[in-house]
Amino acid sequence: MGKKIQDIKKYVSDLLANGKQVEYYAKTARISARPGVVGEKIVTTLANGHQETINVAKAGDMVATNPGGEQYVISAETFKKKYEIDPNNPKVYRPKGGAQQFLRLDEDIDFVAPWGEDMHMKSGDFINVTDREKGDIYGIGQKEFFETYGQCSPDGKLLPKTKNLPGIKYNAPAGPMLNAITKMVDIANKENSFVYESLNDTLIVVEPGMSVDDAMNLLHEIRSGKKKIIFYDAILDYLAARDVRYVANIIEGMAQDNDIVISKLQGTVFRAFKGMSAEDVLNAFEAVKKIEELRFASQKLQKDQKPDALAAQYLQNQNDNR
Repeated sequence: MGKKIQDIKKYVSDLLANGKQVEYYAKTARISARPGVVGEKIVTTLANGHQETINVAKAGDMVATNPGGEQYVISAETFKKKYEIDPNNPKVYRPKGGAQQFLRLDEDIDFVAPWGEDMHMKSGDFINVTDREKGDIYGIGQKEFFETYGQCSPDGKLLPKTKNLPGIKYNAPAGPMLNAITKMVDIANKENSFVYESLNDTLIVVEPGMSVDDAMNLLHEIRSGKKKIIFYDAILDYLAARDVRYVANIIEGMAQDNDIVISKLQGTVFRAFKGMSAEDVLNAFEAVKKIEELRFASQKLQKDQKPDALAAQYLQNQNDNR
């Protein structure tokens, strides 16, 4: 059992007052749904077997099922506000979009959900605090959350998924840590790439969409041992075997014990995440390699076209001056 929270609204307020930052996500997954039967008891059970909560359907409620199979009850008013029939597949419902605010938990907690039943949330899970002033606060398991939500800006614009992105090494100059982190965040957002560097012997990775506070919090998690990130230069193993799959098998092993494995292979920098299989690693490598090839082709095209563009601008200026 987790820490018993008597007043979830106050708990959230205290977290925010102590510097905890809300994260913006929008639901992206399609769901199936049916009208609930009055008095029907729905047990929300996560993929790992953890029972998250129980809810009893009332008149007008809908019973929704996420892609992972977990079921939950939604009031008619909320369902109408958040979902609509998917025109491409009328058998499912799509979310209407819009940014929602979440906090990621750093501890296991138990609290009473808005529907009056206990919620049992674990460290790493998320709680929806969008309507916290109304006391409408509820939790979502970490795995289920990332399967159904995408990170977005405060105005609801979905940010690019960060798993298959090229990497850039930032050669940090001497100076305050905050300056280096700020620069890494700027580069990540400008180049739509992850940026990595060893700051005071701590390897850190900054993602597009991260704030400086996010990156500093990640640095703290790495230093405290909550997150493990390593760099693996695969060139020697690749040259020895001349086999990308052989290298992928090595990275698969590393990804069992580390949250992120940054690898460099055939000049391409890419990442593997905890639990990835060798096949997942290969797919990530190929995806990033393709992105870099397209980026190189685009840059070359811009370079080749630049003299013509300058000539056109010159002629335009001459016409304007007549």
